[in-house]
Amino acid sequence: MSEIKIEKGVPVPLGGRGRAKYPWRQMKVGDSFFAPATRRINPRMAEQSTGFKFATRVEGDGVRIWRVK
Repeated sequence: MSEIKIEKGVPVPLGGRGRAKYPWRQMKVGDSFFAPATRRINPRMAEQSTGFKFATRVEGDGVRIWRVK
């Protein structure tokens, strides 16, 4: 059996692909963005990871997300 090497100091990529899919961390209070209904989006997970608060409203064929706190 081959030995598995343990490595330290390798950063975890954001969003699973090296960058976040949505601009959660760049948003200021009052900023918003639109996500088409074809996109999966979960602002509750973003709230947990950023400590920010978001509000969502259905808008046309998608959802608009605001940073509120």
